[in-house]
Amino acid sequence: MELSRSDFQILNVLKEHQCTNYQESMTLQEIIPELPFSRVTAYKRLKKLCDMGYTAKGCQAEQADTYYILDKGIKAVDIKDMADLED
Repeated sequence: MELSRSDFQILNVLKEHQCTNYQESMTLQEIIPELPFSRVTAYKRLKKLCDMGYTAKGCQAEQADTYYILDKGIKAVDIKDMADLED
């Protein structure tokens, strides 16, 4: 399954905020203002990215889940050609 433009936007937000581990992560509420699409779309994309191994859930922030980017996600953001990601 390929990544969409929306997926890359989410990955970029997490990378820019240095959310790269379990403790350094962002809630959906913190991510949404930086995205040009709805909360529902952001949630669905984050769930898909978690299932695909690009992001993971971090520690709980009160009652909200948090998310951070994994090495696979960082690599995806840094590449110029999707063919390179499959190698």
